[in-house]
Amino acid sequence: MIINNTKKFKTVTISIRFKEEIKEENVALRALLPAVMSSATSLYNTRKKLNEALENLYGSGVSARTYILGKLSVLNVSLNIINPSYMEEGFFELSLKILNDLIFGHKMLPKKYFDLEKSLLLERLEELENDKTYVALERLVKNMFKGERYAIRPNSTKEDISAITYEKLNEYYFNVVNNNDYDVVISGDIDSKTKEMISKYFVGRNNYNHNPIDDEPHYTNGVKRIVEQDDINQVKLNIGYNLPIDYKDDLYTAAVLFNAIFGGYSSSRLFMIVREKHSLCYSVRSSYDAYKGFLCVYAGVPKKKVNLAKKLINEQLKDLQTNLVSDEELERTKLYFINDLKELEDSQGRWMNNIYLQKLLNKESKREEKIKVINSVTKEDILTVARMVQIDTVYMLEPEVKE
Repeated sequence: MIINNTKKFKTVTISIRFKEEIKEENVALRALLPAVMSSATSLYNTRKKLNEALENLYGSGVSARTYILGKLSVLNVSLNIINPSYMEEGFFELSLKILNDLIFGHKMLPKKYFDLEKSLLLERLEELENDKTYVALERLVKNMFKGERYAIRPNSTKEDISAITYEKLNEYYFNVVNNNDYDVVISGDIDSKTKEMISKYFVGRNNYNHNPIDDEPHYTNGVKRIVEQDDINQVKLNIGYNLPIDYKDDLYTAAVLFNAIFGGYSSSRLFMIVREKHSLCYSVRSSYDAYKGFLCVYAGVPKKKVNLAKKLINEQLKDLQTNLVSDEELERTKLYFINDLKELEDSQGRWMNNIYLQKLLNKESKREEKIKVINSVTKEDILTVARMVQIDTVYMLEPEVKE
């Protein structure tokens, strides 16, 4: 049981997180399962009855989704309720019973919601396919990490979702609830009585430790360049780099600051040079995945200005690999992350995700310790990180050639 005991919020959130290493054959099933299993219980056998029961428990709410955490697939079902001390006698236990039934109580999944949730998921995938920024990023990753676990994307495909049968989803449901490791993550004002009551229904199951860091080797054999076409107006330019620093590396915080300086926020080099100074695109940014050691840059650029955009991106990286950043630039970036750390504690969900990740990484630290680490990063550290960045793949999604 992972507890964030705080009086900062008026609500208590109880999150049950099933985890396993991501597997291609399970991605579609884990994408669909949360919505179906959380739609009804044996007692509240319609969504309307379930919602009415939760509303009567002082407006309690249930949410369910699957997300990727490095090499792990995490299926999360959460209950959000007011502080149990404000509830009438028996209401808190009833809310826990409902959550337990939604997760463990199905003799068979509610069939009436299978087809509905399947069609809704297919609609969401259709919307994602129409988001060409998303499509280009997905294709960059699939090309760069072809044949590797990291190429398995969390949202699955319409083909794989369409192929799921009710029987197959039921079989997988029982596999998850009976065999997946699961963690109980709690946030709120938790006294001993509340903890004891939660333990009555959820104890967690950890047969072995799961580390989310994806340490599968990735080898670069020259720069891959891929160009594809679609019905779009601008080129979606995506550049993938190797940055072999993960969460447990001593240079992790320096890598986070480097990414921010390079293209990670609104005062970054790429934003100020490529977007503001040269007006090449509406948005350009870099992102860094510390689970894999993967850095990417993505932008939407008019076709005739693609070469200039690539030149400017490369120049900014080369400058960071050659010269020390300024004191002002580094201090401004540090302040950005220190403020973000403080804001994190104002969001119950973000705070829970943070303590959960720290637990999985076995790397727990308080805010003051994190701020101390941020402030200890030097200009030389940023230079060291920058020199470790190696270009791997350039993927461009271009406008179709009209005849």
